[in-house]
Amino acid sequence: MSRSGALSGITKAQYRGLLKEFGSDTSIAEYYGITRQAVSQFKKRIGFEYSEQTKKKRNKRIVNLYDNDMSSSRIAKRFKLSKTHVIRILKDYGSIN
Repeated sequence: MSRSGALSGITKAQYRGLLKEFGSDTSIAEYYGITRQAVSQFKKRIGFEYSEQTKKKRNKRIVNLYDNDMSSSRIAKRFKLSKTHVIRILKDYGSIN
């Protein structure tokens, strides 16, 4: 399957299933042999967006773990995010400067 067409034909509902199975855009990208950016472009094309409520709930869990002495690296692995993204979330919520 070509890189540009790796996700072609996948519906929004099917993408939700992939996300549930793989846990992150990065893991989906690795499975299909494409970049995370290609997955992001695909999501925009099909109109898929995470709800703000889902993001807030995740972010509060991240802050709680950090406030209870879990390292940002370990949090990143747990949530399948980059360490930079975790640090940005922690800064946004005032947990670090």
